[in-house]
Amino acid sequence: MADEAHPVCATRQTETAVIDGAADVFWGKIRDLKWDMVWAERVTSVEWLEGGPGKIGSTFKINFKDETSWTYVLCELSDLHRLVTWELITAEPPVPHSSQIGTIKVKRVTASDQTFIQWTTDFSSDVTAAIIADNKYKKLDFFAALNSSKTDPELDDYYVRRAHFVDMRIKRLKEKIPKLTC
Repeated sequence: MADEAHPVCATRQTETAVIDGAADVFWGKIRDLKWDMVWAERVTSVEWLEGGPGKIGSTFKINFKDETSWTYVLCELSDLHRLVTWELITAEPPVPHSSQIGTIKVKRVTASDQTFIQWTTDFSSDVTAAIIADNKYKKLDFFAALNSSKTDPELDDYYVRRAHFVDMRIKRLKEKIPKLTC
């Protein structure tokens, strides 16, 4: 007997939030995938299996409190655009879809001391509506945890200083690029 057909659904799921606090602080925690610090209600630990934070091609495993674990490869990281992308490579227990790629973008809200965060996940076409819905609510839970996370002034200061250093390097590089005229 053939498998029961699943209803057709979108394969991209995006959630956004505006969170109180400096973008540099939230970017540092998201950039380095410190989800065990931010999302302690769900995440037990983040283990770097190969490479490390900020190194494209590194693999890391997120161990969840429900005793599942997902292993990812870091695909893209931009301090200039404040975005990080990862791809799911294995999950225990296995997930029913064949591909999942997530991207988080962090932006300053310039009119206030707030942060705009966008989290998009692209799935393979075999994803189900139930998985898309679950993904939505987990993102909303992550945003709530991020918004209520206790801050560590020393760590927050480190992220702000690192962001300033990166901004200065980008400014110097832009100054070195010759201006093109048409």
